[in-house]
Amino acid sequence: MEAELVALLGGEGGGEGGGEGGGEEGGAAWQVGWACSTARKGYAGVATAWRAARFPAATCAPLLVDEAHVAGQEGRTLAWRLPLRRGAARGGAAASRLSLINVYTPNAGAKLERLAYRVHPTEGWDARFRSALRSEAAAAAAADAPGGHVCVGGDLNVAVEDIDFYNPAARHVAKQAGLTPEERASARLLTSAAPGTDGLGMRDCFRLRHPHAAGQYTYWSQRARNRPLNRGLRLDYFLLSSGAPPAAVLEAQHLQQLLGSDHAPVLLELDLAQLE
Repeated sequence: MEAELVALLGGEGGGEGGGEGGGEEGGAAWQVGWACSTARKGYAGVATAWRAARFPAATCAPLLVDEAHVAGQEGRTLAWRLPLRRGAARGGAAASRLSLINVYTPNAGAKLERLAYRVHPTEGWDARFRSALRSEAAAAAAADAPGGHVCVGGDLNVAVEDIDFYNPAARHVAKQAGLTPEERASARLLTSAAPGTDGLGMRDCFRLRHPHAAGQYTYWSQRARNRPLNRGLRLDYFLLSSGAPPAAVLEAQHLQQLLGSDHAPVLLELDLAQLE
């Protein structure tokens, strides 16, 4: 199986702001959208590349989350938008757009210096990111009624449940970035739809297909040499909006056998016909 879209994180490009361009690689034409840090050159950054012939109508642009905070100026979010023409033609309850949000969530920091900002219930990154996702869905409805699906993919920098990291019983983890109770509770609002909360009710695509799979991590500390022992954390996710049929998720995998980074690639296979 050949990838039709690739989302890259932490490229640390030297450009400014965001953009879109095209190129040839291995005989295939690719279109690329990117977002670079304007606050600190060579920091963070994300890019989304797709096969132009497969998705000729797709567009890509930075997704605004929190422009007033430095985290919102670090090139952390991209929105790739694909019109679903069959859905638009059918009308009714059919979806007419898929938005894939490539996100590199700010880390809380080794000394948790960004923790308060990240989890603030109204002004923090997580809350503003949820608001941006709602706005993305609303914009699809306004432009292409009846609306569309939103898929989030990237590094959320949090292990949400105990099964998502190797040592949940260790006492120190509650003070470790990505494992604090505050971050985990905040991240659950992406998948929770509990009344009286700010939850979005999105579906965790990996858990949809592999609900009880243990030892499935996507990050290992290189400094501690944890990868050979599989002492890791699941920090990278694909989430799909609640209105999308579960059958659209054909497969989700962590490609742990692919080396070259402290993170493993995450694969998502979608049936676009199910989304239309």
